[in-house]
Amino acid sequence: MRDFDMDEYYKKNNYEQTGDRCLYKIFNEKFSDRREITEIHWFHLTRMPLNEKFKGAIKPLGGQIEHLWEFLYSLAKGSISETNWNDFKNTISNIGHSGYLYKLKTSNSVHWGPYAMLIKEVAFRASEIRNHDYLKSPEIIEDICHAFESRYKVDLLKIYSQSTVPCIVHFRSNDTDYHVIEPILFYLYKVIHNEKFSVYSNTCFDGEGREVPASDVLKIELV
Repeated sequence: MRDFDMDEYYKKNNYEQTGDRCLYKIFNEKFSDRREITEIHWFHLTRMPLNEKFKGAIKPLGGQIEHLWEFLYSLAKGSISETNWNDFKNTISNIGHSGYLYKLKTSNSVHWGPYAMLIKEVAFRASEIRNHDYLKSPEIIEDICHAFESRYKVDLLKIYSQSTVPCIVHFRSNDTDYHVIEPILFYLYKVIHNEKFSVYSNTCFDGEGREVPASDVLKIELV
C-alpha cells in the first residue's frame, strides 16, 4: 500500500468508484482466501458528567432521554423553575428548527442508535470528514440546549460543556453485517500517505434501538 499510487491507478484503469472501493477491489484480487470476521470493535462517542463514571449498557436514545432531561434540569434549575422546565420539556417540539430535530429523533426509533465509529482516530477529526463532533456534544443535547436558549436566552449548552468531559466507550459486537474492510484500508492508505481523512475513512455502527450490553463494553476512556 505504501507504493500504491491511487491517482495513477484511476487514470490507467478509468476507475470511477470511491477510494475505499478501489482499495477493496485490489485487496480482493490479492487476498482471496481470508478468515471470516467474527467480532468487530467499535467506539461510542459521548460526554460524561464530571466526577461520574460510565457504567452499565450503552442505551439507545429512547432508553436514555429521561435521564438526559433530568441532568440538564440539574444544570438549568438556577435559572428556571421546575414548572417552567416541565412546560419547556412538553412543548420543545414547537420551538423552531431545534424543536423539530428533537421531535424527529425522539419520536422514531430509527434515530435511536446507539451509534459508534469504527476508526477511533476519526473521532478527533470531525471537521475534516465533515461529521458532527460527538465528543463536543451529542446531537440531542444540542437540540435541547439550542431550543432552551431560543426561549429563555440562557446558554445551557455552555453550562453542559463545562459540566461534562468527552468520553469514548470501546465495545465489541458479534454483528458482523458491516463493510469494515473498505474503510480500514482507506484509513490506512490515508495515514501512510499523510493525506486528509474523508468520510470513506470510517464507517458507523447502528444499534437500531437495541442497547449494547455492559458485558460487551471493553474500556471507558475520558479524553
